[in-house]
Amino acid sequence: MQPFFSPDGQSIAFFHRIQRVIKRVGIAGGRAVTLCDAAFPFGGCWAEDGYLYFTGDTGAGLVRVSQSGGRTETVLDLDESQGELRQGAPYMLPGGDAMLIASARGHSTDHVDIAVASLRTKLCVTIARGAMRPHYLQSGHVLYVANGGVLAAAFDVSAGTQAGPAIDVSEAQMVVPA
Repeated sequence: MQPFFSPDGQSIAFFHRIQRVIKRVGIAGGRAVTLCDAAFPFGGCWAEDGYLYFTGDTGAGLVRVSQSGGRTETVLDLDESQGELRQGAPYMLPGGDAMLIASARGHSTDHVDIAVASLRTKLCVTIARGAMRPHYLQSGHVLYVANGGVLAAAFDVSAGTQAGPAIDVSEAQMVVPA
């Protein structure tokens, strides 16, 4: 299903695996609306620009579709010279010019990397090897899964680079004030 929220939090988009489409529904309920086809999705995000970004098929790059639905448009091609087989799990960074993506060069998690993809230049820069499920936190950190844990690292959005070492936060303990 892989649901994700609209920027205003009032709608949810999700992949309907049986129908092989992306649908949108308001959080208050109602009928889900089909936006476009998505045969083999691998994560998605709904950006402030009114587009949903996702990978909808195996062997394809990143595409987008309007929040109103319609035809998909390719925004990032696979880099076959680097052995890239798939892109996915996009997460739009503040400013809307770049996103975090997972880039797969093989069929095991050891061959999936986190990259920063520029929507303007179409260039991707790897920031973490053997990692997946990237998220940007408003605290200025990037969060991702790697080595069986959840890692967090300071992240410089303007430079599109990790600004410090990754720290395993999967065993962190939350302290609740009395």
